Amino acid sequence: SIFRDVMIDLEAVEKTKGMTESKQEGKMKITRRQLRKIIKETMDPMDPNSPDIVYLSEEDSMYSYMQDRAYSAYRRGVRRFGDFWNENWQKTLKADPKNRGIPVVMVTAADEIETTADCISNGAEDYITKPINATLLKARVTACLEKKRFRDSEEHYLSKVEADKKRTQSFLKQILPEKIAEELNSSGLVRPRKYEDIAILVCDLVGFTAFCESNPPENVVENLQEIFEKFESEIERFGLEKIKTVGDAILATGGLTRSLENQVLSASKCAINLKKIAIESDPNWAIHIGIHSGPLVAGLIGKKSFQFDVLGGNVNTAFNICDRTEPNEILISNEAWMSVRSEVEVQSKGLMKLKSDNQIEVLELLHINN
Repeated sequence: SIFRDVMIDLEAVEKTKGMTESKQEGKMKITRRQLRKIIKETMDPMDPNSPDIVYLSEEDSMYSYMQDRAYSAYRRGVRRFGDFWNENWQKTLKADPKNRGIPVVMVTAADEIETTADCISNGAEDYITKPINATLLKARVTACLEKKRFRDSEEHYLSKVEADKKRTQSFLKQILPEKIAEELNSSGLVRPRKYEDIAILVCDLVGFTAFCESNPPENVVENLQEIFEKFESEIERFGLEKIKTVGDAILATGGLTRSLENQVLSASKCAINLKKIAIESDPNWAIHIGIHSGPLVAGLIGKKSFQFDVLGGNVNTAFNICDRTEPNEILISNEAWMSVRSEVEVQSKGLMKLKSDNQIEVLELLHINN
């Protein structure tokens, strides 16, 4: 890609050869070879980003050359630079986002005021009058390159900031529900809310603690990561939101940030699939799953290490139901079952005493009706 460059009308420089001595009095006559030398002196040979200097013949197409090569070039052979600039470069160079920042230095006669003004208004960076003064030319080319270096550095910095912003947004969407991440990005905070009629699903693996104690840590993390990736895929497929993992347990909700036709039914279908995935995985896992529904409070908890979390008695009830299941059993509370009673097949397990000493009826979810 183009890093920096300066284009100069070298044919105008050549025309100084035909000037009379009186016109050149007090000036330093300069040849094309001397011009190359002057420009090269402005470059730092130790700078890996110094621009490449390429001189093209009169028949060459500057714009085609820039498109074909990874760098731009110093232009030679423009008979009437002002006309050429107005008719072509304004439409080509300035219209190309990759090349529009290339500084252009025009060489003009002292009496060509209108042409000079026209070129500058159309994007020329600077100009120098004939005959060429080597010291002045070197100073102006150096100034143009310094400006270009500053603009390139600024553009590189802004690109880096934009890339970092995209990475941050992507990371937030991985650890937070999508709409919550979008709210945090747009406003800088997440307003706590109370949500009504939310499906709550809790599942954990049977015997994972013993597995941790008898296997190398690499195997423990690898196995948990593998099966949780499959769980997360199913949770996403049924429109649920994964809220968090707690050890080998996952807490997910339905209806919190996404509108679902029946959030408990979606959670029930997801639970059946999670059970199937656990049984068919290698190694084979047994699983506990509890489903409950009701209102809850949700918000961003923490400052240095924050987490979007759901709170309330119904969340605790879902965890209690999960804790009371047998291996590979899916239990659903009576409150949740009432909203899907015509859609699922269940078997009552009677009353279950919660840690709060309250009792609720729970049912085993057997399958989804066709």
